[in-house]
Amino acid sequence: MRGNVKPQDKQGVEIVELPRRTVEQETVGTMQVGFRDIAADTLDAPTVLLVHGSPGDGDTFLSMVEELRGKYRLIIPDLPGFGSSERVLEDYSMISHGYTLVDLLEKLRIEEVHAVGFSMGGGVVLSMADHDPNRIDSITMMAAIGVQELEMFGKYELNHALHGFQLLALRTLSWVFPHFGALRKGNSIRNYARNFYDSDLRPLRTILQSWHGPMLVVHGEKDVLVPVTAAREHLRIVPHAESEIWEEVSHFLPWRKAEETSTAISGFIDRVEGGNGRTRDKAEEPAIVRATEPFDPTAAPQLAGLALVMMLLLLSAATLVSEDLTCIFTGVLVAQGSINFLLGTGACFLGILVGDGLLFLLGRWLGRPALARAPLRWIVRPRAVYRASAWFEHKGGKAILLSRFLPGLRLPTYVAAGILGQNLRTFFFYFVFAGLLWTPILVGISTWATSEVLEIVHVVEGYALPILVLLAFSILCAQKIILPLFTYRGRRLAYGSWRRKFEWEFWPPQVFYLPVLLQVICLAIRHGGLRVVTAVNPGIPTGGLIGESKWQILQALGVDPKAPRGARGPAADALPLSLLISGRNETTEQRLTQADQFLKRHNLSYPVVLKPDRGERGHGVEIIRNRNQMDKRLRIDRTDLLLQEFVSGIEFGVFYVREPGARQGEILSINGKQLLKLCGDGKRCLEQLIIDDDRAVCQAEVHFEYHAERLYKVPAKGEVVHLVEVGAHSRGTLFLDRRDLKTNALLTRIDEISSTFPGFSFGRFDLRAPSEEALQSGKGLRILELNGLTAEVAHIYDPKISLL
Repeated sequence: MRGNVKPQDKQGVEIVELPRRTVEQETVGTMQVGFRDIAADTLDAPTVLLVHGSPGDGDTFLSMVEELRGKYRLIIPDLPGFGSSERVLEDYSMISHGYTLVDLLEKLRIEEVHAVGFSMGGGVVLSMADHDPNRIDSITMMAAIGVQELEMFGKYELNHALHGFQLLALRTLSWVFPHFGALRKGNSIRNYARNFYDSDLRPLRTILQSWHGPMLVVHGEKDVLVPVTAAREHLRIVPHAESEIWEEVSHFLPWRKAEETSTAISGFIDRVEGGNGRTRDKAEEPAIVRATEPFDPTAAPQLAGLALVMMLLLLSAATLVSEDLTCIFTGVLVAQGSINFLLGTGACFLGILVGDGLLFLLGRWLGRPALARAPLRWIVRPRAVYRASAWFEHKGGKAILLSRFLPGLRLPTYVAAGILGQNLRTFFFYFVFAGLLWTPILVGISTWATSEVLEIVHVVEGYALPILVLLAFSILCAQKIILPLFTYRGRRLAYGSWRRKFEWEFWPPQVFYLPVLLQVICLAIRHGGLRVVTAVNPGIPTGGLIGESKWQILQALGVDPKAPRGARGPAADALPLSLLISGRNETTEQRLTQADQFLKRHNLSYPVVLKPDRGERGHGVEIIRNRNQMDKRLRIDRTDLLLQEFVSGIEFGVFYVREPGARQGEILSINGKQLLKLCGDGKRCLEQLIIDDDRAVCQAEVHFEYHAERLYKVPAKGEVVHLVEVGAHSRGTLFLDRRDLKTNALLTRIDEISSTFPGFSFGRFDLRAPSEEALQSGKGLRILELNGLTAEVAHIYDPKISLL
């Protein structure tokens, strides 16, 4: 409620008004900058500028001030965004900070300084040297950042993304959670994140290479924030630089090594002031030659310290998105030498353990109703859990082990294990054993493959990153596509997948209907708008374009659950007994009671049909064979559902068109629906029968999903398994062109049924008849549903009909 964080009031700190600058050196106003100006004992003493890191402020150097006081004039600023300086800025980058410090020296009329940069302050000092090199007498890099290649992950894009994520996380915390001012705008933690997010270290290599003046590099071997390798690279590309690299010393030199660091800096400045400072023209020739050589990525050390911790955390978190791709990427990092194999594999395994363990616990704690709610309904289909449940019951604990090696079954199996109440100790044993097998294998294969590629990647070094990304995805494709081909099951599923791509009747509607979409656009332009077409069936919302209620359409045709026969009017004997079971504001028990009462009132027995009130292409249509199955569906599916009696007979799709106002319409299409059946042999389970059948295998995943509960049962010899009981092509039904069955008697009956529905002119009746002869005579028809505007003239799916 107090608003932004204000600058601190600190004793001995002066405030000066300076231009507020951006990276492009644009002035966007003014700001207050705090600094300490500690005088020397003599007027002609050199001036030393001490620049702190991030987060921090000028107080970083208080211990060193005691060592340097009197000998030099000390200028110790609080960089913008920190300490006593302005806290809220447009730009927190090192470049803009460099401009600010040049402006500060100009304001103080200081013509020459010895600049000391600690940590991130090293980047600020280098930016100053780039802006105004004549003002800098010497540079001291004190545990300082520099070249991009040795900062964190080594890539600007990766580092920038990480800092962006860090900044977003901090902002999210301040937006979502009470923080009592700790995360207000202008806070040092948020400004630290902005500092690194706004900064680009890539130009620093060029600045270092072009620096000809004296330089001192002070660093600790045990620095976990800025690796000592960075200091050695700075020394290589600045061949005349002096060095003080200490063993058993960490990053925090101003606090833990204040005396030694001050002594080293003082001696260096004295040499420069005495004319003995080393410049580039005094460097040895071999060192100058080494300085011109390009950076060798293989010389980069393994990640350590904060960078290693962050990478391991990122790998663990990434497994929650894609376990396999993360393991493959980890192998790439291991091959590059960025991380250790055991650490990388351990991070992946830990992430997998946490993520999949959470799925198990969600299944255990929340049960089946959780599948209908976020977040589970976003990531796993209820039907997939049905299938995994059946598999789990069939295979027991081994299913957990096997699912690790079978794409697509891992996630639903863990949820199913939780839902079915699998013993936690048993789950943990199989799960850990599977993870310990799978994770090192996948990381190891990726490491080996990447190592082979890295041997030739130097030839095309500029394309190394895209090559490694392509390699990672190639390994993923090999795991998902090539490895399954080593099994009969995998080869048969690949055969089915191949047929789906080359036989147009299996193409997804998004592809198949592209030409129709173009025609619709042309007609819309011609007739003055996209909405015109929805007037075709004024009795159906939007003409039946999408999402129309099946229940409302059936009511318009005459369905009435309160009527003695469940329907009224001329079409009553053609309509199946139907009931809408609402998914809103009713418990599963209440919905189940509604279903029970409906069946009892109309003397119906199982099987019955349950389907979404608003659905397309047969999705969600299920033959319910017993009360337990009904209970299971009602618990998982909280949408509005249509309950219908099961109608036997042969199924057809009759497409009907009647001009508005005309007494008689026209039948444009009749498609015969051949429901797929399989015959058991007493040896093979249903899954194997599906895989072995040349047509069933084309839509194997669909059949696996809809027969999940009996997929691993072995049908008896001669037993007929009705693989498809719903006349939807997407479910595996074979559509045939049966326009030869058109008769005047059938048209008369369809005219009669259609006349009961005011405002219907165009659509397809999905119906069943006792026989082909009964269809032709228009007798014994039972209307399952009526589809409007987007109904298909479905005889075109006959395999004998060409795509054109």
